[in-house]
Amino acid sequence: MTWYTPGPWKSDGLRVSAEDRGTIAQVLTPQQGGTFDAAANACLIAAAPNLYTALEALESACRNVRNTEAQLDSLALARAALARARGEA
Repeated sequence: MTWYTPGPWKSDGLRVSAEDRGTIAQVLTPQQGGTFDAAANACLIAAAPNLYTALEALESACRNVRNTEAQLDSLALARAALARARGEA
């Protein structure tokens, strides 16, 4: 069980929604006090469940593997992103 609205999420321009769950997020245009890259932000938000799942899989796969320094640095970034997504950082 996840603590966030289960995916998949989709973006239809400025609105992000989940199947059978309705709107997850609405990004703002410059006229509404938002940014010019609002549609790109909506796409990134819509990808959040997939990105989270991918990072969890990466972290799990690398847990007991001998890694290079660059791989360990990347793994640290993945762990930090997961912690932030969980509200732990």
